Amino acid sequence: MPHDLYHTALVDAARAAAGAGRLAGAHGSATLDNPLCGDRVRVDVRLHEDRVEALGHEVRGCLLCEAAASMIGARAPEQSVAALRAVCTGVEEMIREGDGVPAGWPELEAFMPVRGYRSRHRCVLLPFEALSKALDAAASGVDGLLLVDLPPEESAEVLPSLQQAGIDLITLLAPTTPPKRMKDLAELGSGYLYYVSMTGVTGSRRLDPEDIRQAVSAVRKLSPIPVGVGFGITTPEDAATVGSYADAVVVGSALVKFIAEHGRSPELQSRVHSFISDLRQALDTCR
Repeated sequence: MPHDLYHTALVDAARAAAGAGRLAGAHGSATLDNPLCGDRVRVDVRLHEDRVEALGHEVRGCLLCEAAASMIGARAPEQSVAALRAVCTGVEEMIREGDGVPAGWPELEAFMPVRGYRSRHRCVLLPFEALSKALDAAASGVDGLLLVDLPPEESAEVLPSLQQAGIDLITLLAPTTPPKRMKDLAELGSGYLYYVSMTGVTGSRRLDPEDIRQAVSAVRKLSPIPVGVGFGITTPEDAATVGSYADAVVVGSALVKFIAEHGRSPELQSRVHSFISDLRQALDTCR
């Protein structure tokens, strides 16, 4: 490889590793691979209003990829989302089409020699592509995905895509789940584990608090992530009972039923707000 690609400015940037490391409390994350040379980049972003408050990255790749990620780590915090999207577009146009350096990022001129080596374009662009997707994930507001019919044996079809987008796969555990399968599901899940409090149609039966307490205690031994409980939670009293030993309660059918009953009311929004507020207040009192 010609030495002009690995000049001092890029070596220094790679060594600086600005922003290196995972970011706690990220609002959006993305992981991308470059199969041509084996590069892998993960970018985490945390936003405040329309600006990037903090950014972290992990890079397994060549010097070009490390230098690009380091430049992003040094410059992205406090930049607006719109400005960063423009930079992501601008650096691709600079590398692939021979355009000028994106405004406000003069250090990117260090990548100019890469334009003559098409096989190295993606090495530079991968961190910017990951940044763009991390911003997309943060903007979407999606943190997790619940696939109720997905068996663990088939999770490999979707898990890589979810991990690349920084989206948790929420797994369901039920009273009828065999111990070995429950262990497999607990190890597979991320974000939180969703324990189904009863069998049958959701929201249609009464809870057995002691059974649920014992089940949550058993699930906690399988995974360090939080445990949420759903199915059958219809009242503030239910929420307070379950919330006293679970990390979260999931209320779905009861809310749908409430909306169906009051759907034509001009006060629907305020009624729904009161319904949810009562649940929230009940949970607050049980902590």
